[in-house]
Amino acid sequence: MLSENKFLIEEFENEIWLYLDKNLDDERMLYWKDKIENNDEIKTIYDEINSTLNSYSQLETETISEIKFSSMIQKTIEIDNKSIINRFVQWLKGINIVGLNFPKLALSGSLALVAFLIILFSNKPSPLKEISADLLDWDAPQLTSKMEKTTYDFAYIKNKELENYLLERIQNDPWKRSYHNIKSSMSRIEKEIKQESL
Repeated sequence: MLSENKFLIEEFENEIWLYLDKNLDDERMLYWKDKIENNDEIKTIYDEINSTLNSYSQLETETISEIKFSSMIQKTIEIDNKSIINRFVQWLKGINIVGLNFPKLALSGSLALVAFLIILFSNKPSPLKEISADLLDWDAPQLTSKMEKTTYDFAYIKNKELENYLLERIQNDPWKRSYHNIKSSMSRIEKEIKQESL
């Protein structure tokens, strides 16, 4: 339920602007209206965004001159014209490594890329084709029984270690020692009864 609510919130966050602009179809608008009324988290998100929009709508707008507007547009266009590739090329041209310049660096990079692609797409023997079928054959029941035996052995070792630890703790206390002896005797009797009944 929690992940479903999280998914619903993410979906609402993706569509809230369309909802506020009423650019969703009628069915979707009703769906979100119902969710806003019935889901507290979605209502909180809606209220926060709505209050922010109301705050900004109450601000006075500033009229800017044509010259200022044109200069803002010009700066934006200049920034867009300097693409990442142009900046990277300029950076590479600025690198001064002894004996290397941009064309040599570009050529060596291109050759390295071609060599990598040749190695990547060349025919290589498949390691799976070289493995014999005898190595891939296995006996599932035998493997399962070995795994079960190993699990039992680990459990037995763990129980023995616990028993030894408890024995060390109770050696000084006669009551605990007597209790442990009685418990061990009862366990041994239970095992004998189970073996006889089988």
